[in-house]
Amino acid sequence: MIRDDILKLLSTLDQQHLSEGLDTLSEAEMKAFYHQLEAYGKDTLTKQRQCLIQKNSGSLTGAIPPSYKDVSYKAESLGIKAIREGKAACLVLAGGQGSRLGVNGPKVKVSPIKHKSLFEIICEKTLILSRQYAKPLQIAFLASVNNYEETCNFFTDKKWFGLEESQVTILSQDSLPFITEEGNWSLQEPGRLAEGPDGNGKALYHLYKEGLWDVWQNFGIEYVNVLQIDNPLADPFDADLIGLHEESSYDVTMKVVKRESAEENVGIVASFSGSIKIVEYSDLSLEERNARDEGGGLLLPFANIGLMAFSMKFIKDQMKQMNEMPWHLASKNTQIFESGGYHTKKIGKFECFIFDVLNFTDKVCIVKAEREDCYAPLKNIAGDKSLLTVQHSLFQKYRKIYCNLSGLKAPDRPFELECSFFYPTEKMKEEWKNRPLPENEYIRAENL
Repeated sequence: MIRDDILKLLSTLDQQHLSEGLDTLSEAEMKAFYHQLEAYGKDTLTKQRQCLIQKNSGSLTGAIPPSYKDVSYKAESLGIKAIREGKAACLVLAGGQGSRLGVNGPKVKVSPIKHKSLFEIICEKTLILSRQYAKPLQIAFLASVNNYEETCNFFTDKKWFGLEESQVTILSQDSLPFITEEGNWSLQEPGRLAEGPDGNGKALYHLYKEGLWDVWQNFGIEYVNVLQIDNPLADPFDADLIGLHEESSYDVTMKVVKRESAEENVGIVASFSGSIKIVEYSDLSLEERNARDEGGGLLLPFANIGLMAFSMKFIKDQMKQMNEMPWHLASKNTQIFESGGYHTKKIGKFECFIFDVLNFTDKVCIVKAEREDCYAPLKNIAGDKSLLTVQHSLFQKYRKIYCNLSGLKAPDRPFELECSFFYPTEKMKEEWKNRPLPENEYIRAENL
């Protein structure tokens, strides 16, 4: 009987408290609970307990600022040529649910005039380049088990934002059980473990395991550009990063920006004995994050902003290691079921992060970029990195693009540029030279 099987398994796991409410479940619900417990198993619980004891163990001992390259005109041209030839694809990390924002994750409307969602902005950029290059550029989104079905339905409802359905793939990351301070699992409700997405660290592994790597290789794709969905300034097909791959055969290329302060919650990019690593801010004390050089500046000035490109060969070669990514522990308050009711409790959440793949190679190239050009993440409901600051950054980017195109000063009034302005053709450059900005709030590129 399935009930007895569950009790036996819980005894083996030493998690008998999870039997609470078991007798209220149907047989189908009991079977689902048994399969959930069995899938995680004792190995997962043991590993989580070990990590809980060890906590996060980041260190900046021996770290020095990494060297970086300036992107040459040649590298940028090589990147544009590679993208035009269909050698690049994009993987967007979109597993978040927007819990810190109080909104529905990537669906949140961020552009100041047209109120385009994060999804729409990234897809519009892909559509513009696909049309310019007469090439159906490929893009994939890594959702979580919590938002996968919703994401698929959203794309269907929006008719893939003008892209061909064959251009878009939606993948899903895995989950891990939450763990209490005592090292035990909890119930979300009777017959269901409290769990959450396991982070984006195995994104490239899922790309390979689910067969997309083979599909893309058959298309002639050699490079995968990776970015976070919460950053509307990100370029899904970054010619700088792709060009550096073409020029020098790196495994990984990445963009960094200057850290704004020791308190900024960003990963710190550092060199350890010549190897580039990223140390997560939550693994460090504020004192370590605030280490200063002789001039009083931050000793390690560069921030990880989640803009990376990987060679397809590197992804395939490192598949085994990418399935064994280290876990990072974070605390969160969540609702669990115990003692006959629902309660909010502080629990531990384990995640793995994609930047840890840098541990598998020394062939890494860093590009220092200006924050205003490529990084305006939406992470908080108010204050820093909120919708207000993101829209301000977008407006400043629109002003800069217009000034560069026209040679004129942009007006201070609110306006929004169509995404085609991010990739101006020679014809656009000629048409917009010395051209005053139209009075419209939303500006379209004409005669594309």
